[in-house]
Amino acid sequence: MALIHIITWSIILIPLFSPQKNKYIGCVVSFLILFVIFGLQYEMTQDWDVYVSRWNSALLNDMEAFHGSETVYKGIMSFLHPIGFFGFLIIWAIFVLCTFYFFLKKYVGFQRAWMFFAIFMLYVFHFAYTYIDTNRQTLAICFCMWGMYMIQVPMYSRKSKFKWYILGFLLFYCALKTHSSSIIALPLLFFPYVSKKITNLNFRYLYILVFVNLLSNIIDFSAVGNLLGTYMNANDSMSAFSVYSEEVLGRDRSIPEQLIYLLLQIFMIESFLKYDEKVKPLVLASIVYYALQGYATATMARAFFYYEVFTLYTIPISFNIKIENAFVINFRKVFIAYFFAYLIFSYNKNMVESHYMLERWFHFKTLLNATTWQ
Repeated sequence: MALIHIITWSIILIPLFSPQKNKYIGCVVSFLILFVIFGLQYEMTQDWDVYVSRWNSALLNDMEAFHGSETVYKGIMSFLHPIGFFGFLIIWAIFVLCTFYFFLKKYVGFQRAWMFFAIFMLYVFHFAYTYIDTNRQTLAICFCMWGMYMIQVPMYSRKSKFKWYILGFLLFYCALKTHSSSIIALPLLFFPYVSKKITNLNFRYLYILVFVNLLSNIIDFSAVGNLLGTYMNANDSMSAFSVYSEEVLGRDRSIPEQLIYLLLQIFMIESFLKYDEKVKPLVLASIVYYALQGYATATMARAFFYYEVFTLYTIPISFNIKIENAFVINFRKVFIAYFFAYLIFSYNKNMVESHYMLERWFHFKTLLNATTWQ
């Protein structure tokens, strides 16, 4: 267990305490450490056997293992066959971490990077360890991130707009053919356009999303769970997923966490016009996530990862956005302290309780522990 603590805190503290002129180097070191747990881990994830099975199915051209439609994911595995399953994991880790690094450099900057790493590592079941465990969905998330970015590029360029739009739509198609849940991310296609239409005259309409968020606290989720389970059991193609309805029935949300979401959502709405134009689509995605997160839990909540991923960038940006009101400035300082205190508490709680998703990580192994190259 000590090793995983050392890895986690090293990733956060190295960029925090790096000299100002060497923040870039600190970030690179943290990403290299991340690469070890993303690309070189061996049998650390709960779904390890599932992905090995999918790898073998790809070589046999068995589409049933890919739900009959996830052809891009199967194609990537088939293409990388010569370097083996371990090679696939390494290439996957490089692509994912390069995506996160690009967005960090472009939108957050190296000075505030430690906040990105703190959220990424301490918010255990939302980011790092879950992303490693669900590499298929993580790949789809990255396709969506790049897709939204490509669609945004033409809005600030006078040339070759058509090719950027085509590339953006193609990346979303790749996401859909990598993990079917990415269909929920399709609205992201329009966020660059929608965010440009939000002005001082209409930005308060975003408070409708605050109402949607608050509404999740008064809905009878036991009834929703029963309806969901009945529907899934009646549908042959979804009967295997009916167990997820029990997650709705057993839904137990943290009040401190929900307070964080609500305050962040309200702050982002009130400050929306102050964000840089290129950041606004990410902020809009974050606001939508805060509105929807209360309607799902556990495995089902993963469907909203396509929106939540942008909070990795918008939260550090929001904590540093320029504010003139003295009361808001002081309140934000208190909230920042509360936010990171909650992250540390949540991390320690999950580690002490030895949650089933973390059990293997307490005995960290790398590919060097494998007897053969798979």
